[in-house]
Amino acid sequence: MDQIFGNISLLFEFPVVNVKIILDGLMIGAIFALAAYGLALVWGVMNVKNLAQGDFVILGGYVAWYATQKGMPALLGVPLAFFVLWLIGGGLNGTKAHGYFTSLANISLLNRMGVEEGRKRQAIVVAASLAIAVAIVQLIGYWNYGGLGFTAPMIVMCLLIALLVPFARGGLWLLFVVVWLASSLLFGVGQLLTIGEFSGTLFRDAGVLAVIVTIILLGGIYSLIISRVIERDLFTSLLATFGIAIMLAQLMNLLFGSDTQSVKLPYETLYFFDGMVDVPIAKLIGVVMAGGLAIAVVSFMKYSRMGQAIRATSQDPRAARVLGIDTEKVYAFTFSLNAAICGAAGAIIVMVWLIQPFYGIAYSIRSFVIVTAAGLGNLPGVIAAGLGIGVLEQYGAHIFGIGYQQAIAVLLLLVVLIIRLIQQQRMRQVLA
Repeated sequence: MDQIFGNISLLFEFPVVNVKIILDGLMIGAIFALAAYGLALVWGVMNVKNLAQGDFVILGGYVAWYATQKGMPALLGVPLAFFVLWLIGGGLNGTKAHGYFTSLANISLLNRMGVEEGRKRQAIVVAASLAIAVAIVQLIGYWNYGGLGFTAPMIVMCLLIALLVPFARGGLWLLFVVVWLASSLLFGVGQLLTIGEFSGTLFRDAGVLAVIVTIILLGGIYSLIISRVIERDLFTSLLATFGIAIMLAQLMNLLFGSDTQSVKLPYETLYFFDGMVDVPIAKLIGVVMAGGLAIAVVSFMKYSRMGQAIRATSQDPRAARVLGIDTEKVYAFTFSLNAAICGAAGAIIVMVWLIQPFYGIAYSIRSFVIVTAAGLGNLPGVIAAGLGIGVLEQYGAHIFGIGYQQAIAVLLLLVVLIIRLIQQQRMRQVLA
């Protein structure tokens, strides 16, 4: 307690410390507000509470970080992350490419053979699939461990491939295998040219990349998951997006490891008040980019035809359908735009902060706090709440210690929910 009171007294003895805390909070809060605005879009238009919001942010950060590792300028990582997350969210949904690959994925191998061929032909296909599965699994094992053999996971994988390829959607598996082999060839050639040999994780990384590319070609996360839960109850959407969050976190952990990462920008730090207040230029650039993206999104929502369709759908989806608006296309676009906004926010965060595969939950909680406090469709409120939460977190870290910074966000969420509950009870009493 003495340390806490000492930190509080320091704020009064040296008022300039408050300036530093407020500046840091505002710069970080601007990025929080950007991610929260994407959640407000999805929540308000589709009525989907996206628990994977923070994981989209972290994924965008890793896209930008990986691009810088390959020599791309750090600032170009923001539009790159925006575009990649747009595709993962469902940017190809409704396009000719999406229709073509979806048709390919729906091909059933046994149906193509004809039902009159009987069980003998089916057994031949299953046996052939099992042989192919064994060959693939053994190749993976040899590539990673330098030897052949069977383990329990390998046996399960072989049986799944042998049964799913013929009876489920053989075209989907065929698409996945083709992308996997192409990714392996691409990775292998790149590694052979750079280090002169193949790494043991080449096939695994290519498999993870194949999963992502296959998801993009089939219409993204929206087409595969979100479109099936829009009309469902609250619990179903929460469970589905929670599963997406777990999947993304594990994929990032497989691809990039569990270490924290950041991008160092070659910019200096500005000092004020005899060096007591420092403002990194990298953070200023991040705030400017976040503000520019926010202005662009708001202008798009206000003046474009799609933006007007999104606002109409959020007000009354049934009336929007009657007026000729393709609400399915609006939903797909909205979710893709949310993922892209999160990707850009993550690319900015990796330049001013740290990212790690399992940090997504912290940003999800912050986004829920901001949207719950500001309300749906209230952009000025989202900005004000984001900046306020950023400042409060910085004050909490100064007073209680940096270890309690994440707890401040959870505490704020509880406070906001309690206040909202009290307000609803008062409204019910007035109506009664």
